[in-house]
Amino acid sequence: MSFGKSANDFLLAREGRQAILSEVLRPGEWGKQRATVFLSLNNPGPDKSLPGSDVLFKWMLGELFVVFPELTPVVEGRDALGPYALASLDMDPVELKKRCIELETSCAAGRLIDLDVYSARGIQIDRQHLSLPGRVCLVCDQAAVECIRNKRHSFDEVIGKVNELLTPFRA
Repeated sequence: MSFGKSANDFLLAREGRQAILSEVLRPGEWGKQRATVFLSLNNPGPDKSLPGSDVLFKWMLGELFVVFPELTPVVEGRDALGPYALASLDMDPVELKKRCIELETSCAAGRLIDLDVYSARGIQIDRQHLSLPGRVCLVCDQAAVECIRNKRHSFDEVIGKVNELLTPFRA
């Protein structure tokens, strides 16, 4: 089964995203902002455009601007990994991360969303900074990193769960 994307495409997309993030976090115009949020989707497997993914992304982007009306859009794009957006605001990055976790957990499909938060100095504020456990597996209630590392679930089982989570976002 081929989706037209290779491991190299995904690697190049990650490098491109890192370059954009580095530029945004560089001192200067955007460096005045205290925090930057990077919105992306976390769809497992080679197909990053599963039905409903774009609607989920746009919904969460809208939610970000409702919850944080002072957000300044920086960039929005699409690459081999799917859609992404960066926005900045003058807010304590730890508080921003707490509120982003609330958004990620506000609906079941939020498990497919990544809201990464960075301080003005480029330090990523993650769940560990907040003494919170990592994400839970899509399929079971174990730590996601452990299930991935130990290959506890078949690819079909994981994609089945992803499709179930995306169902409300399909036209």
